Amino acid sequence: MDTDVIEKEILEVCDQMLKDHPEVAAIQLECSDLPPFAAAVHAHTGLPVFDFITMIRHVESALNPTKYCGSNYCM
Repeated sequence: MDTDVIEKEILEVCDQMLKDHPEVAAIQLECSDLPPFAAAVHAHTGLPVFDFITMIRHVESALNPTKYCGSNYCM
């Protein structure tokens, strides 16, 4: 699998999507093969990028909130 070719194709699709739909304010990567390209999509488009990994992190942080002592993290 040539990841450079895949990344190039993903970014081309993003360019076309944003050309066709300039109102897009964030990108959702729905295929489980796409999260490795999220940083490249963000760097290329400047838009927030979401995928199933960001969803898992969000749920995990909601289930295990950070504990604070005053204005500092508790250790």
